[in-house]
Amino acid sequence: MLTTILTTVILAGGPTIITENAKLYPNDAAQWGGFGAQVVVDGDTAVMTSPGNDFFGLDAGAAWIFHRNTDGEFEQTQILAGDDTGFLDSFGYSVALQGERLVVGARYHIVGGLVNAGSAYIFERGTDGLFVQVSQLVAPSPALDEAFGWSIDLDGDRIVVGARNGNAGAGAAYVYVRASNGSWSHESTLSGGGIDAGDEFAKSVSIVGDRVACGAPYYAAGCSGSNRCGSVFIFERDGSTWDEVHRLTPNDLANEDYFGYAVDLADGRLLATSVYDDDMGPQSGSGYIFEHDGSDLAQTAKLVAPDGQWNDFMGMCGQLEGDRVVMGGWYGNDGRGAAWLFEHDGADWAFLSEAWASDGENYDIFGRAVSMDGDTLMVGADWADVDGVADAGAVYVYDLAGNDQEGACCTNGTCVSSTASLCAYFGGVYQGDDTDCSDADCTSCMGDVDHDGAVTVDDLLTVISQFGPCP
Repeated sequence: MLTTILTTVILAGGPTIITENAKLYPNDAAQWGGFGAQVVVDGDTAVMTSPGNDFFGLDAGAAWIFHRNTDGEFEQTQILAGDDTGFLDSFGYSVALQGERLVVGARYHIVGGLVNAGSAYIFERGTDGLFVQVSQLVAPSPALDEAFGWSIDLDGDRIVVGARNGNAGAGAAYVYVRASNGSWSHESTLSGGGIDAGDEFAKSVSIVGDRVACGAPYYAAGCSGSNRCGSVFIFERDGSTWDEVHRLTPNDLANEDYFGYAVDLADGRLLATSVYDDDMGPQSGSGYIFEHDGSDLAQTAKLVAPDGQWNDFMGMCGQLEGDRVVMGGWYGNDGRGAAWLFEHDGADWAFLSEAWASDGENYDIFGRAVSMDGDTLMVGADWADVDGVADAGAVYVYDLAGNDQEGACCTNGTCVSSTASLCAYFGGVYQGDDTDCSDADCTSCMGDVDHDGAVTVDDLLTVISQFGPCP
């Protein structure tokens, strides 16, 4: 029996905003490149993908490896595709990284003449620091349009791969195990009880130890005759057998909430998102925390953005990392996208901060992907412009340990306490770390629109270029 304890995290007032420490993009940024559709960081290694990249064929897809150097900056070291990646494969639609092993899904790879059957590629890092493909996974009985590789996760010597249209359209998940000789074999096929065609079982998957979570956001059973309320199915391993042990739903289950859109297991907890939850307006989104009490998984918190609005879609992606949760929503921040962070203080979950892109624009799809390891947060924006290249895509990097340094910020003749990046975001002039407004001279100079300390012809040209009615 599942017990439920509910905590809704909504704070009064405006959120704490953080902006990036770095913006990453490939050396060969291309128009409509879609870089950053997926991102994962583990230690000093990060992997970013573009399933629609054309380098290896139209929409074949690609993955880029970045490594953090001794200066703490991430540098591109490699670009990857599968040995047989080609036309319309969508390589990089899903990705998982743990230590020296990387797994990348190609949901539309042709297998044995079966279009869109899907595949997954396993790479391992060699002594030279580069990743090399060592194996390729396909479903035990590949099927047309199965989309094997739609979702993927990795833990130790096991990999779980989701196939959104497997099992006659209901969805399926496949578990693979690595033998001592390095070979990979199919261990089990997972299917949730009561699922039907269109439920999208395994649209999201997560594995930790002997437990697998599979999201089915379109699951209809138990939705009072409607559909798409969603469920998360939990499987546990006994030897080589995997058994369904729970079907989770939130205590405020509602039609069209899409519960289970994203799932992540970590340290005895589960994060499951409801991307269409409407606590803060239609489709504002939310996340739920379940914790293992020794025998059951019990809901202990509901996470809601303090500035949530309709169509934020918070929870399109999400991750648990220690006592932190991050969720992305690419229409948050008035359409520019956002990533919301929450933290557990030992007793309760509370909103921590909201990540924005300092150069964010509408429809950058910032928040398409999120990944967090320690104090490093990465957020993908696969339609962001890069150096004048339209929709090339980028990944924004945040140092959660160093993003709280504040000082005086002069803006429009007034002074506020702010971080340097946030001050710049709102067009202010940062006075330096640990400076105080009582000592800052923020005398307004309305003509100095570029904030360089003088009114010059450059200011005039800036005004002329913006001449006309304000939006």
